[in-house]
Parts: sequence; structure tokens; C-alpha cells
Amino acid sequence: MNGIVSARATAALNPAKDCVYVMDPASSGTLYMNGTPSMVLSCGVYVNSSSPTALFGTGTPTLSASEIDVVGNYSFGGTLNPNPPSTAVAPMADPLANLPAPSVPAGCDYTNFQANSPSGGTIPLSPGVYCGGIYVKKGTAALSAGMYILKGGGLSTQDSNSHITGTGVTLYNTYSNPSRPYAPFNIVASSTVTLTAPTTGTYAGVLIMEDRSITTTTCGGSICTDNFGGGSSAAYTGIIYGPKSTMNFYGNASLTAYTIIVSYRLSMQGTTAINNDYSSLPTGNPIKITALVE
Repeated sequence: MNGIVSARATAALNPAKDCVYVMDPASSGTLYMNGTPSMVLSCGVYVNSSSPTALFGTGTPTLSASEIDVVGNYSFGGTLNPNPPSTAVAPMADPLANLPAPSVPAGCDYTNFQANSPSGGTIPLSPGVYCGGIYVKKGTAALSAGMYILKGGGLSTQDSNSHITGTGVTLYNTYSNPSRPYAPFNIVASSTVTLTAPTTGTYAGVLIMEDRSITTTTCGGSICTDNFGGGSSAAYTGIIYGPKSTMNFYGNASLTAYTIIVSYRLSMQGTTAINNDYSSLPTGNPIKITALVE
């Protein structure tokens, strides 16, 4: 007796399990932890480099996540959980490649904006185009909800007298050469930051987005480096998306509802905890992956 056996599979979009993506395809130490830092995540880590030391830890660092996936391999002197991590996994494309870039107006609403209150008071900021970026010197820069387009100059702070707050905020870091060259974020470790992304609209969940047209030689012939400080009061709730930049995280960042990091390279210092509660977003986890289902 002859029979016919058939099978059918369809593709479905499912929430991603990872919340940290390091996208450099080949370098050693693309995820780098040195000394005694600790990164504890309720979600997964993905390292796209094929290097035999793609994940690299020296000293006694701790990396704990729901899963650790590495295209290449690892050399880690501290504590890994799970141990061993998954290696030789398949390379991945940019998980946010379909996120549209904001439209950038030709003009400027503000030029070389400096938030400075000698008395340490609050300086209110409104959404708009900030040519030459935003520099927070003294006091609290209070960002109203909306889109902030940084056309050259980036976002930077001075010291422990510099504070940034904002809810429902998206920061788009871009440039206009040659007059307004690209500049990375430089939030020094002693500043304080509490920023939360919007929960609705095109940029729901997107806190920081960097111009995709920058290259690994944009900043003085090398990879741009973003510094995210803020000590124990640092709270970045949302997606921090810089697939062409190195990101340095300093201090002891607070546990917020969720944080998603997409970077070219990533260096962790201090103690960082990352959660994965996406209940504030209408569609849940903003990063979806294609999976086959029967």
C-alpha cells in the first residue's frame, strides 16, 4: 500500500529572546568586560563576531543571561551563566534594519544648545532639530516628550552637576557634513540620567537611534564611541540603537522595565542589570524574529 506523507511549515514573527546584540562580524572582544563588572540580564545576549575570542572577559567579570549566543568563540576569565555559552551559532542581520530613519528637516530649531543653570535648576527642552547637539553643563535638562534630532554635536554632559530626564523621548543622532560633523554620545560617568522611550507611534520603544550612514571610520578615522554613564541612578528605558558604534556603559545602571542594546561593539564597566518587561508597549517586545511553525 502506498501513502502520501505531506508536511507544511509557515513563517511567523515571534518576540526575540535577546536584548543585547553586538554586531561587529569579525573582531576579538566585540563584547568586552574587564576587571570586576557584572551584567545580569533577564534576556539573552547575541555576539555576531566569528572571532575565537568574540566574547572576551579579563579579571573576574560576571555575565549572566537567559542565553549567550556567540557566532565565534569566547575567552572569559570570570563567571558565565549559562556556562558554556552556545558557540558557532548562525550570523544574524541587523535586528532593527526595518526601523525607518526619522525625516530630518533642512533647518535648525536650536544651535549649539547649552543647558546650564548656575543655580542648578531645571532647564526645559522641547522636541526639535538641535544643530550642534546638546551640551548639559549644570542643572537638570528636562526633555519634553517627542523627537529630538541631534544634527552634529551629539549629546554630552559635564560632570556630577549634569542631569538629564525625560519620558516619551526619542533621540536621533545624525549630522550634516561638512558644517555639522557627527559626534557620539558622551554622558560622563558621574552625570545622572533617567530617560524613557515612547510607548506608542512609529518609534514606540526607541530611546536612541543613530544615523545608519555613519561608518567605522566616521569619528577621526575610527569607530565612533558612545559613553553612557550616570552611576547608580542611570536609567535607560528603551532601545539604544547604534549598530556602527562602540558603546561603553559605566557605573551601576538601574534596573528599569526593559533595555535593548544594539551596538557594533560593547564594553561593560560597573554593575548593570537589564530587564525584559515590555508590557508598556502595545505589541510587546519591539524586536521580532522569523520562526518556522507547523
